[in-house]
Amino acid sequence: MLNKVSLYADKTKYDALGFSAFAAPILIGMIADTVQAYNLIDVKDRACDLTIYDNSSEAILYPSK
Repeated sequence: MLNKVSLYADKTKYDALGFSAFAAPILIGMIADTVQAYNLIDVKDRACDLTIYDNSSEAILYPSK
């Protein structure tokens, strides 16, 4: 239930976002926590690993954990 999320982005556009690039991890984290809470997963067991990959090279733009 949203424990591991992978997103794909264009590296040049992702890099151009600057500080705004942190919106994706924050929003995904909030959504994952809400879904896990709805499914009655205990707070200490809730986790969400997010990885953002470059579309063309598959390089990791935002590492999990």
